[in-house]
Amino acid sequence: MSVRVPPALLTTRRAAAEDERRCDCGALEEALRMLPGAARMVVGHTIQDAGINGACGGRVLRIDVGLSAGCGDGEPQARARRGSRIPRGRTGPAA
Repeated sequence: MSVRVPPALLTTRRAAAEDERRCDCGALEEALRMLPGAARMVVGHTIQDAGINGACGGRVLRIDVGLSAGCGDGEPQARARRGSRIPRGRTGPAA
């Protein structure tokens, strides 16, 4: 898979399936190798009912929690990066 030829990882949901067993981690690794300095990919537009989470050994972060009332009415969440560790997201009402 190439980021230059459709369907590219940057335009598909192949690494964003909520069921991690369905994620194409090999294609993700190939795309990351093609993007100088990229260690992880952050993806949206694939609602994660369980909230912000990762797959492929933490190399892809799936951040769409369905905030819109028309798309799940999910709770706001945030995830902070500290060094190379990515702690669990925080959930709660908007301030």
